[in-house]
Amino acid sequence: MSNDQPPYGNQGPYGNQPPYAGQPPYAGQPPYAAQPPHGAQLPYGQPFMPAMPGSVRAAQVLTYVMGGLALLGTVVVGARYGAQPAGATVGSNIFTFVLLFLGLTYGKNAGSGTRIASIVLASLHILAALGAAANGRTGGLLPLLCAIALIVLLSQRSAGAWFKRPRYAPQPGHPGSFQ
Repeated sequence: MSNDQPPYGNQGPYGNQPPYAGQPPYAGQPPYAAQPPHGAQLPYGQPFMPAMPGSVRAAQVLTYVMGGLALLGTVVVGARYGAQPAGATVGSNIFTFVLLFLGLTYGKNAGSGTRIASIVLASLHILAALGAAANGRTGGLLPLLCAIALIVLLSQRSAGAWFKRPRYAPQPGHPGSFQ
């Protein structure tokens, strides 16, 4: 058995590997596996897009659930009682339908205004649900709890950072540009 290896603990930072004799890295090139900072500009005008935080994804799913339940309730009321009560159901769920529309934009081009509008609409939804409950009309506990959860999720710091992230227009001549 040959003993040409250094003793354990005296190895280089990458074990007992020979040095790479290839081309040196370009000037200004980050080392391998380095991630650019959040929102940093990448080559060719492509922005570094971090993944959507879990709180924003959960809020988006909640808007889908709330909108789906409101739409299902409207269809059931329309089939059972007619057009006028179905119209009243649409009117009472208008905040939910606008939240559904806003939730569809969370993934791509939504800015801070979308987040603030969603929080305000969810707050109005809570007030309307509590006012209806005070008058003896119950719309269910689930939409009320979903609106509360939506406010909590969108008020987190990670959600604020997601909606404030920089967005860049594509460079001319690259996919997605209109020039």
